[in-house]
Amino acid sequence: MKKSILFLCMALSLFSVEKLGKMEVITGTRTLKLLSESPVKTEVVTAKDIEISHAKSVDEALRYVPGLMVKETHGKQGSSIWIQGVNSDRVLILLDGEPMVASTGSTVDLSQINVGDISRIEIIKGASSALYGSKAMGGVINIISAEPKHGVHHKVKVEAGSYFNKGSENLGEGFVRTSSSYKDKKSAFTLDFDYRYESGVKLKEGYTEQLPGFTKVNLNSDLRFYGDINFRIIPRIYSEETSKDYTEYVPGGGNQNYEKREDTKKYRLTIEGDTEFENSKLKVTETIEQYYGTSETDNLGSSYIEQKRDADIGFYKREFQYDNTLNESHVITLGGTYVYEDLEQVNTKTSNTKIDRVNELGKSQKREGRELFIQDDWFVFEDLEIIPGLRYQNDSGFGDYTAPKIAAMYSGYFDDGQRVNLRLSYGNGYKVPTLKERYFVFD
Repeated sequence: MKKSILFLCMALSLFSVEKLGKMEVITGTRTLKLLSESPVKTEVVTAKDIEISHAKSVDEALRYVPGLMVKETHGKQGSSIWIQGVNSDRVLILLDGEPMVASTGSTVDLSQINVGDISRIEIIKGASSALYGSKAMGGVINIISAEPKHGVHHKVKVEAGSYFNKGSENLGEGFVRTSSSYKDKKSAFTLDFDYRYESGVKLKEGYTEQLPGFTKVNLNSDLRFYGDINFRIIPRIYSEETSKDYTEYVPGGGNQNYEKREDTKKYRLTIEGDTEFENSKLKVTETIEQYYGTSETDNLGSSYIEQKRDADIGFYKREFQYDNTLNESHVITLGGTYVYEDLEQVNTKTSNTKIDRVNELGKSQKREGRELFIQDDWFVFEDLEIIPGLRYQNDSGFGDYTAPKIAAMYSGYFDDGQRVNLRLSYGNGYKVPTLKERYFVFD
């Protein structure tokens, strides 16, 4: 297990009482709090911010947030996020509080996540492993889906553009998003579709590499049932196809024209249920995600595909969280998590005489993780809140690890009614290498 980093953060915010926002956030403490009253400093990109920026995906929505740096993923088309200099392999990306399967190494490609059904994006800077476990060393980005409004609603957005025309080629881009939603007292339903296309740019002759084109499709649904027990079912489908032409010199054969193609498919299902008792709440969540990735290297002068690599990654997570309010001065959060992953990878090489199909990992690689966490949200005085927490993890490949954290907030008022919040956070982060980091073979 990679050693942890320690993070010490002090934040001072000053604002008038009249302008305190009523937005609720959840990522900093795993319990709903007003943004202005969260003891863990939380930054928010709202749906309105996304609309104003004309962002089509999460990487575009986060591009101008201070302290965040959106970078192209090395060796692959896509975008990753750094927080305050900590690289993307050590930043945890959550979708409605649940982690996502990494697209490259242990990096989630934010350009694959559309923003059509997003309510807000919550950002926590600094080590957060005590609440969220492995990988939350540099911080957490939680992408939260919007809840439908009452009644029936439909929305369509279309964009198109062209770079230039060259002969019979029409080079440009297109974007289509449609969403429909319905909500009444007992249930709600959302269906969101997102399609993006870019042809890439064909550069002048003599260049050894062209700019890639891609097609990306998101299909998301969200079904909610309200009652004594609230249920939520969230299926998501993602498909991406990319292609890039390039020229490579082959000894004895001269310059050869190649095409590199990548095909990615993700199927994700989250089922959650929650219920409230007197002074307490219980929530249980299950998430299943299956990732299929195919990359092909094709010499355009031959009648076959020289190399094809297929990777299958399975991810399963079950988690429970129990919140209990004691004496109106303590909110105890207790939870447990079970995680299972598996990875298979097959490489197929074709020549004029034979086809070789090799399981590059020898067998399916697997890992399991079991975790427990506890947190006490302690209201010491009316103006002082302290939150200690602890997480224990046992990993099948790296053994046991424990991560502590503590956060505090002091609130005071000036004579003119302005309020000042002083926040202090101290956390321990750690990271368990993923199966992709340990075994995945890249082209």
